[in-house]
Amino acid sequence: MKGVTPREPKKKFKGNDKTYYHVKDISFLHHEPLVEIHRAIRVHERKIKKAEAKKNVERANRLREKTPKPKIDRIIRQRYPRFVDALGELDDCLTMVHLFAAVPATESKKIDVELVHKCRRYIYLEL
Repeated sequence: MKGVTPREPKKKFKGNDKTYYHVKDISFLHHEPLVEIHRAIRVHERKIKKAEAKKNVERANRLREKTPKPKIDRIIRQRYPRFVDALGELDDCLTMVHLFAAVPATESKKIDVELVHKCRRYIYLEL
């Protein structure tokens, strides 16, 4: 995400099971607006759980209605600054939809049945 990649330290510490990043890269991610939104959503979910634990159904329902939703339009504009760039990557999306439409819809494999049926509807609309 955002060009943050693991780095190989000059002096290798004990164990190969650790991943190292520059402090500058991590501090760069702290100021990412999408991370802030996900933190707010996580806090909101905790408030809902707390209201349900106290058996305050009205407050829990009210909080569910006002759950913050992430806005990804800024990220999409960063990734695809021009419309032509977005059209160039459209074939990847269509391939993924076709792949999900071809998957057998079984709950035992932890594949969401509704997702598969929705993809099949999109495929049949294109044909």
